[in-house]
Amino acid sequence: MSITLQPGEIKRVDAGMTGWLSPVNHDGSDKAWQNPQYAYDGNLNTYARTAMRSTRLRLGTAGIAPLVSKVRLFCGTAIDSGYQDADIDVIVYDYDEGPDIRIFEGIIPALQWVEIPLDKVRAVSNISLKWNDFHGGRYGDLYELQYWPA
Repeated sequence: MSITLQPGEIKRVDAGMTGWLSPVNHDGSDKAWQNPQYAYDGNLNTYARTAMRSTRLRLGTAGIAPLVSKVRLFCGTAIDSGYQDADIDVIVYDYDEGPDIRIFEGIIPALQWVEIPLDKVRAVSNISLKWNDFHGGRYGDLYELQYWPA
């Protein structure tokens, strides 16, 4: 499939892809995250890190809005002796409905793949994650975030 985009354009697509896919970029507007590119590099030995609550890391799909049915992530809140569960929000930008559609808010287990189904299939142009609270931890570490095309 070949898609031609104009600068700043986003197209809603049914890309015909299968399997877990990673975002391909981040918006770079938030300096509160270290190594944001590691959140989508396919490597569970690297991570993006933040020390600030309520600061989003926005991961994009390079100008296309694939139809998505679920996302999954692997993350944890760093503490002195390892990791604890993460208190996070996951937010998507839906091409048809607009920004800030929260698909998850709550606690997820540390350092495990966690799947989050969307309430319906959505045309997603970016996915954001933020920590709500560190609960005594020091950092939020996002190892990977991926999406499942519908």
